[in-house]
Amino acid sequence: MTQELYHIFMIFISGVGFLLTFGGLFFALVQIKQMQKSREAQLELARRDKTVEMVKYYTESLTKETKRAERIVSSFSEEQCRALYDYIPFVVDRNVKRKICEICPNTNICNKDETKGKELCLESSEYWVKGELLYDLRWRVMRYLNTLESVLLAWQLGIVDQATLKDQFRFLNRKSQKERTLEIYRSIAGNGHSYPAIEMFYQHLSQEDVKEAEKALKEIIK
Repeated sequence: MTQELYHIFMIFISGVGFLLTFGGLFFALVQIKQMQKSREAQLELARRDKTVEMVKYYTESLTKETKRAERIVSSFSEEQCRALYDYIPFVVDRNVKRKICEICPNTNICNKDETKGKELCLESSEYWVKGELLYDLRWRVMRYLNTLESVLLAWQLGIVDQATLKDQFRFLNRKSQKERTLEIYRSIAGNGHSYPAIEMFYQHLSQEDVKEAEKALKEIIK
């Protein structure tokens, strides 16, 4: 073999080696891409399953009495909310006391100092929330908030389908700031730091409302 042929042969061998190496790398990249797609599909399926799980968890945790307690405390003043959070007896009007007594777990412990049932609770000049009644009301409210925080924490961390879960809980975004879920009570609990996921969810929905309003305004201007 002449030197020239040997040189051509070596170039050929090098080219084949390059093609084999390139082909191997290309095949490896294709495999990696397919694995990434498969992994993303698995994660998306897991997020959807988790979304269903969290919605089910919220639904099963919610009771008629808990929802009534949430509505009652949402109407409280800042002073009343602070007293409830600190386990301090406080006064409400007759209508509110009646609503609280309706969710009392036991007719004989509607108030620690009133042991003759619910009707007696409504036969005084001052309507106190104290004793077992206070503890039960606070427990129901805390349980509701803790449940909601757990669900929205999953939304915040992205371990659920965020768009789907947001649509499922968009009902929380009542237009009035005062009507947001236990707004005053949450601002008192832990100096407003006890339920960060709930607060972030509301902020996110508020930003969406602003964007939608701006978009609608632009359409009107056009």
